[in-house]
Amino acid sequence: MTIMQPDITKIPAQYREALTSNTRRVVALQLTGVPEKKGAADAAEPTGSRVGGLAFVTDDYPEPRDGDGGRMIFLAQLNLAKLPPLEGYPTEGLLQFFIADNDLLGLDYERLAGGSGSFVVRLIPASELGRGRLAEASQSKYTPVSDGYFTIDGVLCDQLPSPEDKDFEVVTGIDCYSEEPEVEAMFDALYAFPQSVYGAGWATFTQEDPRDSDSKLELLFQLDNEVDKGVQVMFGDGGVANFFITREDLVQRNFHKVMYTWDCS
Repeated sequence: MTIMQPDITKIPAQYREALTSNTRRVVALQLTGVPEKKGAADAAEPTGSRVGGLAFVTDDYPEPRDGDGGRMIFLAQLNLAKLPPLEGYPTEGLLQFFIADNDLLGLDYERLAGGSGSFVVRLIPASELGRGRLAEASQSKYTPVSDGYFTIDGVLCDQLPSPEDKDFEVVTGIDCYSEEPEVEAMFDALYAFPQSVYGAGWATFTQEDPRDSDSKLELLFQLDNEVDKGVQVMFGDGGVANFFITREDLVQRNFHKVMYTWDCS
């Protein structure tokens, strides 16, 4: 099985051991743009992994609604049986992400975890995937995905630590606030690695990690700014979206307490 390894040649020698000894195994998500055109969304594989486009729904798993009963923005779905398996993670079913259709893209600063009607994460069981359909198209001026949608392929990846993650300095011992040229060179090498990932990886932010230092929340899904074939996903000004879950809830397949946040520069 192919596992993407980080290119450490551009990382200053004094930092290589601290970084490579603390990689985390994730699925790097490779997004391919499908430009918007008549019939393009309808041509999508209903249960395929994608960002944007139309959601797969069934009678038992209809489109979720926000706290006011309105339609939500379909952000993404991951067909877990078609992605490389991760230890402790479900290996079948369709993991879906929806956010409220508003100017904050479902971000509720008062309640980042638990949804509160501003976002929904759910796992549609594999037994449902043979009796569903694509949801009806909707118009949203707030959706972060424009001019089409993305299909998703995944490859296992040993992800290097992210300087914005709350655990970076504790784990690596590297002062990310140092102005030494070697630290800047290290940053350049780290940011060149894929940032859209699935799994308990290192989280990336344009501002800062909203989790407490002792938080047990680990990364579930991270969606970075992506552009391909004229299709784009972007949160604010070059932002990134993050979904977190505790290992306990993951084991129980409980996605009702997931934490969602996004930030931009």
